Amino acid sequence: MGLVRTFPKNVLVEFDPTPTPKGLSAKQIRIPEVYIRQRLLNFFTSKGSNPKHGDAALRLPISTRFFKDPAKGRQYIEELAKQCGCNAVLGLEFEKKTFSEGNYRFTGHAFKGELALVTEKQPCDTKEMALAAERQLQQRIQAAEQAFGPIQEAELKARQSQLSGCLGSAVAVLAVVAILPAAIIAGIAGMLPQ
Repeated sequence: MGLVRTFPKNVLVEFDPTPTPKGLSAKQIRIPEVYIRQRLLNFFTSKGSNPKHGDAALRLPISTRFFKDPAKGRQYIEELAKQCGCNAVLGLEFEKKTFSEGNYRFTGHAFKGELALVTEKQPCDTKEMALAAERQLQQRIQAAEQAFGPIQEAELKARQSQLSGCLGSAVAVLAVVAILPAAIIAGIAGMLPQ
């Protein structure tokens, strides 16, 4: 068995066809000088942390706010990725939490994942095309990082606000429970003769 190499898709190779008992075999495989550029893939989401095709040039972790409808939450994280200029959501996870307001209980749905720029290697004709594609990718990465900062901050604040509404009532209950024994002890101490 010969040396097995992996090549990017659509790369031209040169070889000498050699007849064998089972048909033709490629011998003396040569790759002419080829330049490779990184091409952005179409938008997609994946539960896996790595894309099936291509490589992640940028990963930006995020957790969204909670939504009553999980479909809206999923659509929302996809919109956040597009606002940042990313073309993928990797490692998509679903989070479910029960909130209460008075006697009413409802379930909130949030999503976690990595907003990503995923590229695939593609052959090109000239070195200039490869360099231009690399510059464009770097500009896209910088733009996505700049756009991500305010989006991440807004999501973090919204999420904390939602969670503090739930936790705020728990803190109030704990405070009342902590104060009651002290008041009871003080009341008992006041009733005792000195």
